[in-house]
Amino acid sequence: MRVFLCDFTGFSVAIPMHSVSSLGLYVDDENDENQDTCVSLPRLFKLPKEKIRHSIVMKNNLDDNNIAKSNITLFTTEVECETDIPNEEIYPLPKIFGRMRFSTFFSGIKLGPHPHLVLNSERLVQSILKKDLQYD
Repeated sequence: MRVFLCDFTGFSVAIPMHSVSSLGLYVDDENDENQDTCVSLPRLFKLPKEKIRHSIVMKNNLDDNNIAKSNITLFTTEVECETDIPNEEIYPLPKIFGRMRFSTFFSGIKLGPHPHLVLNSERLVQSILKKDLQYD
């Protein structure tokens, strides 16, 4: 699986490339009047000291003509690299992760000294569209 790796303290988030529409540098623009729904991954993980460096526009919310009705943008730490993670190296999340409210947004984990949590982008997008995503 081809992914973008975003480094957090103690782990990385692997965002599948097939779910990404575009990648850009984060610009803090409070006057932005677009129709995007924005999600801060550091805030979702309760890691407010992590610095946001990139924005990732997800493929989502398409109408019958495959035209985006609105965008969902993830704000994340720096995208360190683009890499392949072989499917046989991705394992189900250990049950201990079930206690963390954001664990449902991951489809698996690549174990190692710096584990990679594989984002289940479809589940995250559906949660956002249903307005089930909460930061508290």
